Amino acid sequence: MQIFDEIRTRGVEDVLFISMDGISGLEEGAKSIFRDVVVQRCIVHLIRNSIKYIPSKDYKVYTAQLKKVCVSLSSCFVATICVSNGACFPLI
Repeated sequence: MQIFDEIRTRGVEDVLFISMDGISGLEEGAKSIFRDVVVQRCIVHLIRNSIKYIPSKDYKVYTAQLKKVCVSLSSCFVATICVSNGACFPLI
């Protein structure tokens, strides 16, 4: 992939983690240039893709419950960062 070649050309020696949408070929392109990269599907795209299968009559209830889960997970993630790195980052 041209974008990863360009990143390498600009001096980036290694990429450890990439969060991306589901564009076909992007993961393979990243792994061909940066061998040890871990690729994860972006949580926003995962949620958007799951919501499209919810019937319209259940949409408001589903998204209200989903918002509670996302806020809870964000709080847990921030707490984990505080413990493991010794520094805390504010929940945005």
